[in-house]
Amino acid sequence: MPKRRRQPLVASASRPCAGSDGLHGRDAHATERFVARLRSHRRLKHWIGTLLTIVFCAGYFALQRWPLRPVQTLELTWIDRAIAFSPGWVWVYQSVYLLLTSAWLARTRDQLHRYAAGFLFVTMIGFAFFLAWPIAAPRPADAPRTGMFGLLLAYDGLVNCFPSLHVALATYAACFAAHVLDRRPRWVVAVLAAWVALICYATLATKQHYFVDVPAGLLLGWLGHVSAERLRASAGASWLGRLARALRQSRSTMALGRDARATREAA
Repeated sequence: MPKRRRQPLVASASRPCAGSDGLHGRDAHATERFVARLRSHRRLKHWIGTLLTIVFCAGYFALQRWPLRPVQTLELTWIDRAIAFSPGWVWVYQSVYLLLTSAWLARTRDQLHRYAAGFLFVTMIGFAFFLAWPIAAPRPADAPRTGMFGLLLAYDGLVNCFPSLHVALATYAACFAAHVLDRRPRWVVAVLAAWVALICYATLATKQHYFVDVPAGLLLGWLGHVSAERLRASAGASWLGRLARALRQSRSTMALGRDARATREAA
């Protein structure tokens, strides 16, 4: 009876290497797609980010510095009393500004217009509440004035509590990130949800907000997300599109002017 020949071990040992190479190739391709996503429409992202920042800061700080109605305080709930003042949570509280960079995940102009429309919706509804019902935060008077908390005190006053725009914008930014990503692994959704939850807790631990401000902020952020597509398709998105075209035309005009001056100087 003929003997069976043993299969060479080299071939079987090489299979994991081939699979490993394929895995590294997929990872490299995914990284390239992610970098390309961040680089797409960079100028428009810069312009929209700058304009939204100006609109937000102008309205927020004006309403905070010059409230048109008497500033009120709210009665603390048992949750407010149960969560002790912990200034160390200010780092989590400030991380909302990092979460707001989710606009850079947009790949198309429509997605950028959607982000801007939803951001403005959340901001304007919040400003309407701040105007009609100015509430002072329960932050203690002896809060530390050094480090990151000192930086927070340097620019943020006590007014503008209900609803929490910190929570609302964090919720909206997380929903936008999950919406525009082509594939949403469960771990990404879990990280975004945990991030928003930690920011919610940080608003209470830093005593920047009352508990009632948190669910109101969550609701406002969610409403901004579900309304953003309809707002994008409305006149608001058209206004953003016209503004973007005007900015591009102005840059083209400036470039032509520089070329003309360079030509005259060379002649």
